[in-house]
Amino acid sequence: MCKIFGKDRAIGNGAIDLGQKYVIKETQRNSHIDVEGLEDIVEETQQTSSVNSTCRRPKTDDAKSYYKLTMKDMNDTFKEVSDKLTKTTYNIGRKENKETCDMIDKVIENIQHMPNINVKQRIKAIDIFSKDQFHARSFFKTMEEEKICYMEMIANG
Repeated sequence: MCKIFGKDRAIGNGAIDLGQKYVIKETQRNSHIDVEGLEDIVEETQQTSSVNSTCRRPKTDDAKSYYKLTMKDMNDTFKEVSDKLTKTTYNIGRKENKETCDMIDKVIENIQHMPNINVKQRIKAIDIFSKDQFHARSFFKTMEEEKICYMEMIANG
């Protein structure tokens, strides 16, 4: 077929000339073709299309609507991921905060039961350790003899 019509069928580039012997008769574009029953179908189709012509939808750019749908799907996915990350981060933070609060409560309880420190030192130590979880963690891991020294060292700066 490509040899007869050419690779570019629109303008016939590369087509082979078969000569006049194979050309039968060219059909005129406006010539009437008599096919039995075709006129009824054509009339019916024309009537249907004329009835629906008032309800035509506007032409849409398929690529534009495709990208719009894709972006909506991506937006929904990102929103869902963001919501899950927010919940996870909140739960982790809440858990870490609870652990920190529990540890500081233990440190305060430990300080309140320490002998050989006065009320002023006790209040200052509780204030310092409740503000800084790292000092509280370090305090909690020191031995009993070292805790008073550690409190004094932090209190004095």
